[in-house]
Amino acid sequence: MRHPLSRVARLRLEVLEGREVPAGTVTAALTRGRLTITGDDQDNVIQSLLVTGTAVTVTPDGTTSVNG
Repeated sequence: MRHPLSRVARLRLEVLEGREVPAGTVTAALTRGRLTITGDDQDNVIQSLLVTGTAVTVTPDGTTSVNG
């Protein structure tokens, strides 16, 4: 006696984009030529601070947002 063929579900995985929620917020303010960086009470990490001429670039590490 033959058994009827059963349907086999084909399972697959799909890679999703990374989702990170910032752990902390850093506020950067420039007043009269003075740069002030203030963090909240969370873990705040600044990955790099680059000063070129009159421009300042503040780069967070991915878990911290700058100015919200």
